[in-house]
Amino acid sequence: MPWEIVLAGVVGKALLSASLRLLFDKMASRKVLDFFREKKLDHHSLQTLKFKLLAVNSVLNDAEEQQHIMNLSVQEWLDELKDALYEAEDLFAEITSEVVKSDMEAGYQTPKEQVEALNTALRKIVDRVICIAEEKDFLNLKESPSDKSLPRFPTTSLVNESEECFRNNEKELIVNSLLSDSAMNGNGIPVIAIAGMGGIGKTTLAQFVYNDERVKTHFTLRAWAYVSERSSDVFKVTETIYESAVLMHSNAKDLNVLQVTLGRVLMGRKFLLVLDDLWNDSLTDWDLLQRPFHFGAGGSKIIVTTRNQSVSSTMHSVLVRSLTPLPYEDCWSIFAKHAFGSEYLTDGDSALESIGKKIVEKCQGLPLAAKALGGLLHSKVEPKEWDDVLNSKLWDLPSGKNHILPALKLSYYHLPSHLKQCFAYCSIFPKGHEIEKGDLVRLWIAEGLVQQQRGTRRTVEVGEQYFDELLCRSFFSRSDHDCSRFKMHDLLNDLAQQIAGEFTFKLEDESLPLNPERVRHLSCIPNRDEAPDKFEAFYEVFNRLRTFLPLRSSPNSSRVPLTPIISNSLFPGSDDKRNSDDRRRNLLTETDDRKKNLFPESSRLRVLSLSPYHITNLPESIGNLKHLRYLDLSHTEIRSLHDRVCSLYNLETLKLSSCFQLTQLPQDMRNLTKLEHLDIKGSKVKEMPPQFGNLRSLQSLTTFVVSKNTSASRISELKKLSLLRGTLSIEGLQNVFQTADASVANLEGKKYLDELIFQWAPGTHLAHYETEVLDKLRPHEYLKKLRIRHFGGSKLPDWLGDAIFSQMVSLHLVDCENCSSLPPLGQLPCLQELYIVRMRRLRCVGSEFYGSNLKPFRSLEILQFETMPYWQEWLPSSNEGGFPSLQELTVYNCSKLAGNLPNHLPSLVKLHIIECRKLKFFHPNGRNQYSKLEHLHIRSSCCDLETFSFDCFTRLVKLKLQGCIFLRSIELQSEHEHLTFLRKLKIEDCPILEIFSGRGLLSLQKLKISGCSNLSSFGEAGLPTNLQSFCFEQCRRLPPRDAWGLQNMASLIFFEFDGVKYHGE
Repeated sequence: MPWEIVLAGVVGKALLSASLRLLFDKMASRKVLDFFREKKLDHHSLQTLKFKLLAVNSVLNDAEEQQHIMNLSVQEWLDELKDALYEAEDLFAEITSEVVKSDMEAGYQTPKEQVEALNTALRKIVDRVICIAEEKDFLNLKESPSDKSLPRFPTTSLVNESEECFRNNEKELIVNSLLSDSAMNGNGIPVIAIAGMGGIGKTTLAQFVYNDERVKTHFTLRAWAYVSERSSDVFKVTETIYESAVLMHSNAKDLNVLQVTLGRVLMGRKFLLVLDDLWNDSLTDWDLLQRPFHFGAGGSKIIVTTRNQSVSSTMHSVLVRSLTPLPYEDCWSIFAKHAFGSEYLTDGDSALESIGKKIVEKCQGLPLAAKALGGLLHSKVEPKEWDDVLNSKLWDLPSGKNHILPALKLSYYHLPSHLKQCFAYCSIFPKGHEIEKGDLVRLWIAEGLVQQQRGTRRTVEVGEQYFDELLCRSFFSRSDHDCSRFKMHDLLNDLAQQIAGEFTFKLEDESLPLNPERVRHLSCIPNRDEAPDKFEAFYEVFNRLRTFLPLRSSPNSSRVPLTPIISNSLFPGSDDKRNSDDRRRNLLTETDDRKKNLFPESSRLRVLSLSPYHITNLPESIGNLKHLRYLDLSHTEIRSLHDRVCSLYNLETLKLSSCFQLTQLPQDMRNLTKLEHLDIKGSKVKEMPPQFGNLRSLQSLTTFVVSKNTSASRISELKKLSLLRGTLSIEGLQNVFQTADASVANLEGKKYLDELIFQWAPGTHLAHYETEVLDKLRPHEYLKKLRIRHFGGSKLPDWLGDAIFSQMVSLHLVDCENCSSLPPLGQLPCLQELYIVRMRRLRCVGSEFYGSNLKPFRSLEILQFETMPYWQEWLPSSNEGGFPSLQELTVYNCSKLAGNLPNHLPSLVKLHIIECRKLKFFHPNGRNQYSKLEHLHIRSSCCDLETFSFDCFTRLVKLKLQGCIFLRSIELQSEHEHLTFLRKLKIEDCPILEIFSGRGLLSLQKLKISGCSNLSSFGEAGLPTNLQSFCFEQCRRLPPRDAWGLQNMASLIFFEFDGVKYHGE
């Protein structure tokens, strides 16, 4: 049987199935088979290994199910198999490295002794796999496992009356949607999806909604169907819905009969259907399932709870509520109720309560965890028993009372094998660790966890799809602080650790692994006070390590010196140039420690990060790491890379960002033909090494530096890098001496780039020359973002305003000092952000800016002009169609700009006018162009502003008036009952302001007035009555306090007067 046909059958959901598939691909590789033939390796052993692994693969699904129900013998068998697979993968990686080396180095031949060593290793692996394959029969593992691995927890519509709903806002939103009979969806019955990770409270929320009295009254029929793993069986789900609707069993055996019968039940009735725990996101299945629903009356609704966000997309949900963890206080209430009983009253100093609060912190807002742990501790009264739970891993808790792990494991169980691997790998990160999507994907790729795709899809795109699927299934959530970073819930981290087992280890809390020889992936958080012998347990087995990933405790944490063991092992015999204190700290002795080699020539390391450490150079021995695929030296003080880095032929990712001392890259970098990601952003690299275009696999390049040096790569080398994607910054464009090189670079052909940054050096410019270069750097029409900095030409290129750039959403023109006009940017149909900064020769913005569109800038939301010292006039568009979507406008430091702003800004929400004295604030025709304005900031601008009337700003939320030297009064000239939005008001340095009349500003909460020396009146009614705080500074003519209306301020917390703070009564 052809081997390709055999491989086609290697599928399965088990964790190790993906590893086997990748291993089989390597074994079937043409180059590997050629190597076996040429070097006369043992082909019979290769064949034996293949078929024994196929036999093992056939029972993996059953083995994993047995593992889930804690069959320890099967667990050990799987660990033994996994260890053997690591050894086999390493062997074939060694063979592949020999093949690559012979391709890269002319005349290279694998030494005979190494060939014999490969044969010996292969035979040992085969013998080991034969034993493993035989043992599967003793364990009674089957090829067709029974589906009884995980306990099921079916739900019902009934809600526990003693339970409290902690998600009242979400509940009210959903109930209101249910009660609304307006057409929420053009096709089919409206669907409301409640999404989130297992145990987050989706079912509980659905139960509270389902049993709400308003909902009961509104619908003539309600049905609850617990779906779970049956969701792929349309017949079973339809049967469950029918039985719930009629409250009796169905005898139908045919789907057609069943659906017709259900349709009759629903006929003309306004129904509510809850599909609880739906997994299936098949559009075909959903289309078939929903057919009987159309017999229902208008106003019928469906609620779906799911862990998979793609389910809501499949069902075209009109409302999706993605649940987040509960606040700590709510989680504590749930825990306390189940741990102490419903009559629990806090006394604040109970020992159990103190421990319980730490346990609740461990739950991280997961109500199922709080409930389960509270119930587990209900009968335990000794603090030691509570401490045991606090310090236990999730899987160490009693299985009979631990519903947390099965709930989370169910999500894992439904993953395909390749996603199970990626999820398990994330156990290498400490709890709470946040990581960027791209970084995690590159780690997965380096570890071989992302399957190569046949066709045009690149590996990184496949890896991103893996990440998106795990995110969609609620295994990740966005960081609360940085939307570009993601994290994993602590309990999911526990689950990942259990799945990964002893092959992944986090070196923390001075704990050590039970079996160091099995550790393949190691992470740690270095610190200055760590013990010198921290890595002692790994001395003999570090050559088996695949991942060494030190992580910084925070993005801003300082570098730490290398520990003696790592220093002496990574750099054996190297000359340490650091100061004597660091030398004593890192080297300690030059006896036994110096002889030990943490990463020897036989190293299997694929991922190495030294980012947290203080290092200034790499030794020659870096070249020993021939399997290395990922090297992170970012944020280090490294000055140069050793030339031996260029012999790392398998290197895919090289991170050198923020290496402020690094000025050059190795000359032979062209040899790194597998390099896909090179990050030198924030470094001081001055040029690209020769023949840089040889790096044809490069997909992510942060920066390309054009140099004067004739031996360095010219910009034309970019022509060969056709796979570039993401963001590319091209610096040193003043050094493009042959304008034809800019055309040869072929940026127009790099369709995968989303953002380009063109940057010249500030200073002397050859205007005509730079104009021609920029014109030839025309990008492809699907570019999304463009930044141009320090361009010295006199005219921006015509292509910049071409409507063909239909995807352009952001444009920055910064320090284009010689440009006296703007291109027709109004023609860019999707432009959302436009920043024009320090265009010093620009005098007029007129019709050329808008272009020929009837509705120019139709998508623009943010517009900023900054530091335009000679700009005098801003002419409006020839029609009133300009800027229909503009929400934020900033005009800063444009001292000569006169006249008015555009007179039609129907969507403007934020307006900042700063240091523009000649600009007029009010339009001469009296038209109010600020009807939707919410934030207004005027500073040292608008000399025509003598009276500020709130009548024109009925939606204003925040107002700052600073340095308005001609402003005399601020008032509300007529009563506006709807003027209820203004919350904050700041007035500063308005020397002739006399009147502030806040009558009618009923929503104002915070007020600050300072530097207004002539302010003498608050109007007849005094200050606004709902103030919570106010502050007066350097206002010497204020009216007496009895005119402020303090007695009417029921909400006042405090006020300040010339630095003295007074508290409200």
